[in-house]
Amino acid sequence: AMARALASDPLIMLLDEPLSAVDEVTRSRLLGEISDVQRQSAIPFLYVTHNHNEALRLGDKMLVIDEGRILQEGTPIEIFNAPRSLPVARAVGTENVFMCRVLSHKIEDGITSLIAGSCPMEAPYNGYALGSRVSVGIRSEDIIISCEQLLQTSARNVLEGVIKNILIETANAEVVVFCGADFKVSITPATVKALDLQVGKKVFLLIKARAIHLLE
Repeated sequence: AMARALASDPLIMLLDEPLSAVDEVTRSRLLGEISDVQRQSAIPFLYVTHNHNEALRLGDKMLVIDEGRILQEGTPIEIFNAPRSLPVARAVGTENVFMCRVLSHKIEDGITSLIAGSCPMEAPYNGYALGSRVSVGIRSEDIIISCEQLLQTSARNVLEGVIKNILIETANAEVVVFCGADFKVSITPATVKALDLQVGKKVFLLIKARAIHLLE
């Protein structure tokens, strides 16, 4: 199909979810081939996908579109790491989204104190009035899990919690930890085994303030 499309010497190529029906191994190989063809053809490829890995691997620039409106644009890394709105956070799979209340500001430190449920957190300064309700997002990959409370750390947030659930897949594990709110943490199955993580075990979550993104 790509050969037929390129044979007409187009100015742009549209690929509408071309790999949605192939297995993971084949998808990985074809992504490499599509990338090679794009470089060789030297024309823009407009690639439509709901697959996060495809967007990260192929995209130079990414648009998140909802009902015909562009919600955010930038590089895939920029958007995945710092979605600016709740719809974008959901679109890129930000696993932890909380409605918080603003408790205080430390302007000199660039910090705003928030509370989600009964869980206090420190995030980058946002200037909202005290008592305001704001939404924040935290990627599960940006949370570190520890079996011991670490005090000498650059993370502004060291949250004590209890493991509620562990879901293990082939290359990834999702651990749900309750710290006054439910946090999803993404780690490897090997880490689950090495730390002897089990439901009901007390753990600590380390989250940098800059990992907490304000959602408009």
